[in-house]
Amino acid sequence: MKKLIYRLFIFLLIFAPLAFGAVESWALAVMEGAALLILALLWVQRKDEETQWVEVPGFLPLMLFLGYILLQLVPLPAVLIKLVSPSTHRIYADTVGIFDPKAWLPLTVNQKATLSEFFLFAAYTALYISTVQLLTDQTLLKRTVYILVGFGAVFALVAIVQHITAPETMFWFRSVPRTSGFGTYVNRNHYAGLMEMLIPIAVSLFLLMRPVVCYTSLRERIVEFFSQPRSHTYVLIGYGCILMAASVFVSLSRGGISGLCLGLSLLGVLLLIRGKNKKAGISLCVLFIVVLFSVGWFGWDPIFDRFQKIRNIDGDIADSRLLIWQDSIRIMTDFPISGAGFGSFGAIFPAYRSFPGGMTFSHAHNDYIELATDGGLIAVVLASWFLGIVFLQSFRTIKKRREPFSVYIFVGCAAGLFSILIHSLTDFNLHLGANGLYFFLMLGILVSAANTRLRSTQKATLLKAVNNDPWKHIAIPVFLILLSAVTFNLGTHTGERFSAPLWKILFNKEVTSEQLALIHANLDKAAIFDRLHAMYPLLKANTIMLHDDNPETALPFYHKAIRLAPSNALFLRELALFHAARGSDGETADKLFRAAIHYGPTDSDGYKEYGVWLINRQRKEEGFLMIKKAISIAPSQTKSCMALMLENKLALTDIPRVLPDRVAPHLIYAAFLATEGMEDLAARAFATALDQINNEPVITAGWFHQVCGYYRKRKQYDKALGVMLAAIHHLPKDVRVRLETASLYETLQITFRAKEEYTHALFLEPDNKEAKRRMESLLNLNS
Repeated sequence: MKKLIYRLFIFLLIFAPLAFGAVESWALAVMEGAALLILALLWVQRKDEETQWVEVPGFLPLMLFLGYILLQLVPLPAVLIKLVSPSTHRIYADTVGIFDPKAWLPLTVNQKATLSEFFLFAAYTALYISTVQLLTDQTLLKRTVYILVGFGAVFALVAIVQHITAPETMFWFRSVPRTSGFGTYVNRNHYAGLMEMLIPIAVSLFLLMRPVVCYTSLRERIVEFFSQPRSHTYVLIGYGCILMAASVFVSLSRGGISGLCLGLSLLGVLLLIRGKNKKAGISLCVLFIVVLFSVGWFGWDPIFDRFQKIRNIDGDIADSRLLIWQDSIRIMTDFPISGAGFGSFGAIFPAYRSFPGGMTFSHAHNDYIELATDGGLIAVVLASWFLGIVFLQSFRTIKKRREPFSVYIFVGCAAGLFSILIHSLTDFNLHLGANGLYFFLMLGILVSAANTRLRSTQKATLLKAVNNDPWKHIAIPVFLILLSAVTFNLGTHTGERFSAPLWKILFNKEVTSEQLALIHANLDKAAIFDRLHAMYPLLKANTIMLHDDNPETALPFYHKAIRLAPSNALFLRELALFHAARGSDGETADKLFRAAIHYGPTDSDGYKEYGVWLINRQRKEEGFLMIKKAISIAPSQTKSCMALMLENKLALTDIPRVLPDRVAPHLIYAAFLATEGMEDLAARAFATALDQINNEPVITAGWFHQVCGYYRKRKQYDKALGVMLAAIHHLPKDVRVRLETASLYETLQITFRAKEEYTHALFLEPDNKEAKRRMESLLNLNS
C-alpha cells in the first residue's frame, strides 16, 4: 500500500506541470482527485498497519482557512450579510434585491469561483499533510528530492528545445501566443514560478554532492574528482541546475528572473550563516557564471528589452499592474473583514476599475492583494498564522540538526519558497493549479527536511506522534471532498463540451428550428452538469428572447444568472433590456441599467444602452449624458452611437451634444459629415476636433494626418500646412509629420522650407529612404 501511495504521489507531482500547469477543468479533476486520494489511502494504510500519524505544523490555521472558504458559500439572511459585509449587502440590494429582496445569499459574489478555490485549497492541504506524513521516511525524502531535481532538469531541457524549434506551441502540437507561452505553460511567468521553487533545491543538492578532493596538483585533483562514485551525479545535477536557471532567463519572465536571483542570494546567505564549507560558495559562484554564459548563447538583448519595457519613453513605470493594484485598494477598503469571496476578484474588479480597455483581469497580479480582496482580514490572518507556524517551528528545529543533507535541503526549500513569495508580489502563481501545489509541496519538504532523521538507529522523525483518534474522523470528509471535487471539475469540463458548438449559431436570428432545438438541448445539458456557471442561464434567456414567442419564460433564467453573479454588468444590462422591451416596467429597467453602469463603470455598452433607453423615455438630456460617457470611455463607439441616435429619429444637430472633449469622436463625426457631402459642417467639425488636442493625455500623429488629408483632397494646401505645423508643435520628433510637412511645402513651391523639413527628418532618422530620395530630387531640380 505504501508503494502505491508513493507512486501516486510522484505521478501527481509530474502530472500537474505537464498538464499545462493544471489550470483546465480536466487537469484540475485529476490533480485534485489524486491529491485527495493520496490522503484517503494514507488513512486506510495507517488504519490497517496501526501506524501513528505525526504532527502537522500549521494544521489548525489551515483547517480554519478551508472552513472559512466554505463559510463564504453558505446562504445567509440579508440582515446577517449586512452586519458582516455591508458592501456585499449593497451589491445584493442593488441587483438580486430588485426582484427577490428576501433571498438568502452567500458572502461571496461568485459562487462557482469560490467553490473552485475551496477544492483547489483542499487539494493543496491534502498534499501538504501527505508530504509531511510520507517523508518521515528518510529514503522517501531523499528519493523525492532526487526525482524533483531530475524532473526539473528534463522539463527545462524540453522547454528550451521547444522554445527554439516551435515557440508557438506546447508539446509541439498545441498552439499558444508566441509572446507569452513557455514550456507547457501558457504564461512564461508561471513557468518561471515553478522553476524558482525547484532550482534552489537543485543547487543545494549540487553543493551537497561536491566530491572532496585532497590532492594538491591540478592533474591529481582531476583524476581523483572523476574517480569518486558521486562525481557523475554531481556533474549531472550541475547540468540540471544550469538548464533550469537558463530556462528562466530564456523565458524572459522579469518576475521570475528577479525572484530567482533573490532566492539564490538568500541560499548563499543561509549557507554562510550555517557556517558550511566555504568552498560551497565558490561552487555556487562558478555555477552562476556558467548560467550567465549559457544565457549569453541565446542573447542578452531580449532580456534587457523586457526589463526596459517596465518604463515608458518618459521614464515612468508603464505597467497595468500598478493601475490594478490602485483600484484593488478600494476593494480592500469596501470588503475589509470578509472579502468579496475567494476567486471572485475577476467578478468584483470591474466595479472598481478606473481605466478603460478591452482586457479583462481575473487576478490582481499580486497574490497578497488578491488574498486581501477575496478573503479580507480574516484570510490574511489565517494565512500568516499558518506560514508563521511552519517557518518558525522548522527554523527552530533545523538549528539543532547536524546532518548535511537535512540542512542543505532545508535551506534550498526556504530559498525556493522565498523566490516564489517574492514573485507573488507581481503575479498570481499561487492561484495556478500546479504552482500552488508545488508551493505546498515545498512547505511539506521544508518540514520534513527539518524533522526527518537520517540515521536508522534513531526515531524516524522529530515530529511528535499524535493520537490517531482525531484522524479517524477525516475519512468521510476527505472522501466526500474527493468525490465533490472530481464531480465539480468534470461537470465544468462536460458543460464546456456541450456549450462549445453553440457559439457560432447562438445569436444568429436566422437560426433554423433544428438548430434552435440543439441550442436549447445543449444549454440544458450544460446547466445540469455545471449548475453554478452563470453564463448558461443567461444564454438560455437570450436564446428565448431571440426565438421564442413567449419571452416571459426567459425571466427565471435571467434571475438565476444574476443570483450566481450579482456584480456582472453584462447580466444586469441584459435583464434591464428585457424589462425595457416590455415597456411597462420602467422603474425596474431604470434600476437595473443604473446597477449595470455602477458595477461596470468602464463598460461603454452599458452607458450606450441606458442612454438610448432614456432618450426613448423622453429623458433626452440624461440620455445624451450617458451616450457622451460611453463615447468618452471608448471613442471607437462614436459611429455606433451616432447610428443609434439617428435610428431613434434624433436630429443630426443633436450629435455634437454627445461628443466628449476628445479628438477621435469629433474626427469620426467630421468624417461622417464629409461622406454625406455636408462640406461646411465637416470643415467646422474637423477644426473643432483639433481644438480638443490639449485634452488628450497622449497625442497621435494620425489625427493630424486625417485632417490634413481632408484639406489635401480639396486642394486647400494652406490649411493642410497649418494643420501639419500644429502637428510639429506637438510632435517635433515625428518623422512622418516632418515628411508630410515638407511635401506640402513642395506643393506650395516653398522649396527652401521643404529642404529644412527633409533635413529635420534625416536628423531624426538618418536612414530614412523616403527623406533621402525626396531631398536628392529637390537638389537635382535646383541644380
